[in-house]
Amino acid sequence: MIQPLKKQEALSFLEQMTAAVAACREGRARKIVIPAGVHHIRPDYLPEQYCYISNHDSGMKRIFLNLEGLEGIVVEGNGAELIFHGRVIPFYLKNAKNIVLRDLAIDWDRPYLSQAKITGVGQGSLDLQFDANYPVEVSNERLVFTGDRFFSTKIDNLLEFDAQTRAPAAGARDNFGFRDWSRAEALGVGHVRLFSNYHPENEFQVGNWVVIKHEQRWAPSVVLVDSESITLNAVDIYHSGGMGVIAQTCRDIDLQQVRVMCRPNSDRVFSVFVDAFHFVDCSGKVTIEDCLMEGQMDDAVNIHGAFLRPERVKSGHTLQLRIMHFQQFGVQNLKAGDVAGFFDERSLSSLFEAKVLKAEMLNREFIEATFSRLPEGLKLEHMLVMRAERDFEVLIQNCTMRDNRSRGVLFNAYGACRILNCYFRTPWQAVRVSGAVDGKWHESGPSEFVEVSGCTFERCGYATGRPVIEVTAHRRPREGSPAYHDKIRVINNRFNLAHSDLLQLDNVGYFEFYDNQLEGATPALFRKGPNVESGRVESIQELSHG
Repeated sequence: MIQPLKKQEALSFLEQMTAAVAACREGRARKIVIPAGVHHIRPDYLPEQYCYISNHDSGMKRIFLNLEGLEGIVVEGNGAELIFHGRVIPFYLKNAKNIVLRDLAIDWDRPYLSQAKITGVGQGSLDLQFDANYPVEVSNERLVFTGDRFFSTKIDNLLEFDAQTRAPAAGARDNFGFRDWSRAEALGVGHVRLFSNYHPENEFQVGNWVVIKHEQRWAPSVVLVDSESITLNAVDIYHSGGMGVIAQTCRDIDLQQVRVMCRPNSDRVFSVFVDAFHFVDCSGKVTIEDCLMEGQMDDAVNIHGAFLRPERVKSGHTLQLRIMHFQQFGVQNLKAGDVAGFFDERSLSSLFEAKVLKAEMLNREFIEATFSRLPEGLKLEHMLVMRAERDFEVLIQNCTMRDNRSRGVLFNAYGACRILNCYFRTPWQAVRVSGAVDGKWHESGPSEFVEVSGCTFERCGYATGRPVIEVTAHRRPREGSPAYHDKIRVINNRFNLAHSDLLQLDNVGYFEFYDNQLEGATPALFRKGPNVESGRVESIQELSHG
């Protein structure tokens, strides 16, 4: 347990930070200096406001440094370590511009995740030993997670980690049965027997760890909303009660040497609660360079747009569009001046595009937008709408993505993405370019160009047998319609295969795969679905086509 500062010391630090932000707002300063050392931040004396944060649980949030509306500010961390308690957002930037956040570390005293060692495996039960960093108790046959500012009986998921590799165990499956039923028995201090509907394919091993998610997505570390030209440099994120960095409807974001990682010199096998980095309907240039993403309980990098469903023609060229997931409520991802793309949901074929003349939030669930044109006799059934700006370029370079719950890079957006000289060791797909409308998130976007070059893929997909690289739309396009994704290039990479499923493609206009080195499992499978035109595919040894 990290030793906290005394109450008066902590309060003095908050007052100092409050004064620094006020000086910037009043134009008396351009820098916020965080003193070196370890600082504990509790929610008691922090200001709060209602925040809509994409892919998180929105609501009233206590905020440590609220930089909303500021421009041209540097937050100098001096190597400080910020330890948060309870539901606090460390950094919130809305309508901010030219902000630099550098040289600091972020952690939580009592994480939103709990880790326990498996001491026994029974029929539908696990014996689990929690140490003092993850206090628990049993009440009315329910496992209760306690600690400073924590009290929860919610269990969202449980995942097994290998004690030797400190990564998700081979064959480990998610266990969401807790949402429906679980029962606990106390065996001793921090020692419980937990009964539940575990996934039948799990083969739990005594001595391995489990990581349990028992909170909601309350508190991402860095929140960027409607902001521009934001740089994070030399920032370590050991934990957060949400994503490491979430950017929604932002422009020009630069992440340099940002390390989302398990806390050093600790037993933790996890880092942040869900994704390391997440971008929603962003534009301009996103750069992720020399970064580490390890141990996060979801994807390393998720970049996507979001489909809206038009439900009503209000008048003329004005539509009322529904936001499709409750964790996207309140996010205005369609604005005046944007180009909107209209799609057939059944095939994901493009129907037409139109400029947005006016857009506003009708309420947290609906956006009302006026377009430059709509076809005569427009039928809204089976139609989806999303922001279709192509002014978007992503560079992910010299990064390491490893030992997390799921995937590496997801790119589901208009524009181009280059993934260069990166290292992947992920239990699911390393790279996934998708257009899925899964009835839940409606996260999508037809990519124009994705390049994967100079990367190393180390036994990716080992836990689930999923392909190393997957490019798909999971829809059959209409006859004569162009492919959903335009061009994919995979060149000069090294693949050490844990299984034969190397590539899965569908709905891709042009595909290149050459000068790649294949090792490990053979034969490597290249599975093609509908509407795939192979471009240059060569230098593939023992590659079979299914």
